[in-house]
Amino acid sequence: MAFDVPETILLQILSYLPLPQRWQVGRVNRTWHRVSLDPYLYRDLLFENLEFKELLWALQRVIDIAPRVRTLTIDRCYSNFIQNIVVPVHFSNDAPKRPQFFSHIRTLQPARRRQEYLKHGFELHNQFSDAINQLLEMNQNTLVSAKILNCDLDFEMTELFCAIACFGQQLTTFEYANNGDKGLHSSGLLQAIVTSCPNMRHFRGLHAVSSPEICWTIPN
Repeated sequence: MAFDVPETILLQILSYLPLPQRWQVGRVNRTWHRVSLDPYLYRDLLFENLEFKELLWALQRVIDIAPRVRTLTIDRCYSNFIQNIVVPVHFSNDAPKRPQFFSHIRTLQPARRRQEYLKHGFELHNQFSDAINQLLEMNQNTLVSAKILNCDLDFEMTELFCAIACFGQQLTTFEYANNGDKGLHSSGLLQAIVTSCPNMRHFRGLHAVSSPEICWTIPN
């Protein structure tokens, strides 16, 4: 048969495919489907160029597979809703005939952003928080690297940093950069992550108190 490939070879082939395509290829037949769900393929996770809903779907698929994850990278993921939504800006001294002003949602303060997301029924941040907490808790003894890079998802509305602090005790590398926000926005949050991750050897990211970007590596 054209698809009669040794499973060891098939496993190697699938390892080079990004996650959505990997699952699509798994539809070829039962063998390909079974091999495409082998936990071995999900030790080093890369979620790249995914829209928010697709990212959440992929995270849930991985959680169902229940692999022993070593590295997690989320890179260049985005939300069409967040990129396009603008909201009215109100001023305390608005005159009756003053023209209406609008602003992109990411320019607002966190409390106002939460209000607007709730008003528009946008619940993906809560779903992401549930998924990332579950994934990190499942792999708190194996995950050594987490990189969150170049995303436009407004992570400040999620529990990402709390999940890192709670379940990242084996992390040796943590990178959080170019995500369109202030990064670790308080010294207390940075301290909590450093304290909770005693094995940390490399950190890269923005810290609001000591901006611009900071990066440090501790030699072995």
